[in-house]
Amino acid sequence: MGTSKSGSGIPGSSPLLPDWTPPASPPEEDEQQDPQDDKNEEEAQDRPTYESTADFQAVKSNFTKYVSKPSKPTFKTAIRSYIRKTGGVKKATTSSAAGIRTGRGYISFLNNLGSQGLSETLSQLGLTSQIGKSSEEVLAIIADKIAPVGSTNDEAIARAAVLIATEKLYGRLEEDGQDLATLDTLDEALIKEVVIEYVSAYIFKKWVYEAGMALEKNKLSENKAIELEHQMKDLIRQEVKVGIEKANLKDFDLAQESGRDLVLEIFELAYTTLEE
Repeated sequence: MGTSKSGSGIPGSSPLLPDWTPPASPPEEDEQQDPQDDKNEEEAQDRPTYESTADFQAVKSNFTKYVSKPSKPTFKTAIRSYIRKTGGVKKATTSSAAGIRTGRGYISFLNNLGSQGLSETLSQLGLTSQIGKSSEEVLAIIADKIAPVGSTNDEAIARAAVLIATEKLYGRLEEDGQDLATLDTLDEALIKEVVIEYVSAYIFKKWVYEAGMALEKNKLSENKAIELEHQMKDLIRQEVKVGIEKANLKDFDLAQESGRDLVLEIFELAYTTLEE
C-alpha cells in the first residue's frame, strides 16, 4: 500500500485503491434547481482567488534553498514565506475550504467508527454491501465515498489527503494486528494521529501546488526527490502535531454544533504553528 514515487503534483489516483476498485465518478449534474445549488453557490463564494504562481518567486526561492540545504531552519523559512504570501494564517485557513469540508466528513467517519463500530458506520454511509470485505478494500471504498473525484484542484488535494490518511490508518491497524471488521472502538490517540496525517498531507499538497513547485524539476534524482518529500511531510506533521497538542483538543465529536468549528480550528492551529 506504500507509495514509491514522488507525489508533488496534483494527484489523480492513489495506490491505496485496489485494482478491482472502479474509478470514482464525478458528481452528477442536476438540471433542476434544488437546495444543493444554494450550497454550491455558498461554497463558490468561500472559494478564494489565488495569486498567480508568477507572484511566488520568493516562495520558490526559499523552497530551492531548502532543497539545496535541507534543514529545520530552511524548511521553516520556506513554509513561513508561503503562508505569509497567501495573506497569513487567517487567509491560509480560509483558502483551505475544501480541506475543511472534506475533513469534517472524514473526522465524522473516524468518530463513528470509534464509537459505533464498522457495521453501523457502513450502514450510515450506505455501504452495507461492503460488510465482510477485507480492511483494505473497505477503507479504500470509504475514502472514495468521503472524498470523490471533484471538479477543482483543491478538491483533488483534499481527496489525496484522505487517501494518505486512510493508508496511515490501515497501516496502524495492520501493525497492531487488528482487523477493521472486528474493531469495536477506535482509541482517541489513533483518531488524533490520523487527523494530524490528513491535515498535514493537505497542507503539504496545497503548498507544493500553489507555489508551482515540483521536486523533480530541481535536477534531483527520483530517490532524492522522494527522500526530500518525506522529510518535508515529516516536518509539517511534527509542526501540526505540536499545534494541535498545544490546544489540548480532545473532542473530535462532530455530532454537536460546535464540532463544525473544530476542524476549522485544527487547520488554523496548524497554519499558526507553521508560521511561527
